[in-house]
Amino acid sequence: MEIARTCFLEQGPAISTTVIAEAVGLSQGALFKRFGSKRALMLAALLPDMRPLMAAFERGPDERPLEAQLLELAHEIGAHSRQLFPRMTALKAAGITVDKGEEQVRTPILATLKALEAWFERAQQRGLVQPLGSPGDLAVAFFGAIHTKGFVSHLAGTERGDLQSFAQDLAAIWARGLACQGAQR
Repeated sequence: MEIARTCFLEQGPAISTTVIAEAVGLSQGALFKRFGSKRALMLAALLPDMRPLMAAFERGPDERPLEAQLLELAHEIGAHSRQLFPRMTALKAAGITVDKGEEQVRTPILATLKALEAWFERAQQRGLVQPLGSPGDLAVAFFGAIHTKGFVSHLAGTERGDLQSFAQDLAAIWARGLACQGAQR
C-alpha cells in the first residue's frame, strides 16, 4: 500500500496501473485480482487510517489538566491532517469526493467527528468543560481549526513546527475559554 500510495501521490491518479504493479513487484493481473479495479486500489492506498485518531478521542478525557489533553488531541489531529490533505487531493483529482456521495470517504470522517463529539460530551459531564455549546459544535470547531491550519500549511508548504506551535496556542486558548471554574486548565 505504501508503494501504491507513493505512486499516486507523486504521479497523480492518472498513473498507469502497470507502473504501480512494476513498482510493487507484481504483475498488473495480480494487482487487479487483489483489488478488482484501479479505483479500489486508489481507495485502499489513499484513504487515511482514522483508527489512531479515533482511539485518541475514545481514550479521554482523563485526569490530566484540560490544556494538556487538548494539546494531545490537537497534535493527533495535526498528524492526521498531514496525511489527509495530500491523499484527499489525489482522490479529488480522480473524481472520488465526499460531495459525490462517496460513502467510503464520508463515513470515516463522520465517525471521527462523532468520536470527538463524544470526547467533548464526556468532558462536559466530568465538569472539565463548560457547556458553552453542543459537544458536536465544539468537535467541529476544534477539529476544523486544526484541519484548516493543516490545510493552509499543506498548500503553502510550511514546516511542521508551524502546526505544532498553532496546536499549543489553540490548546491554551480553548482550555482558558472552556475550563469550568475550579477545574485544572
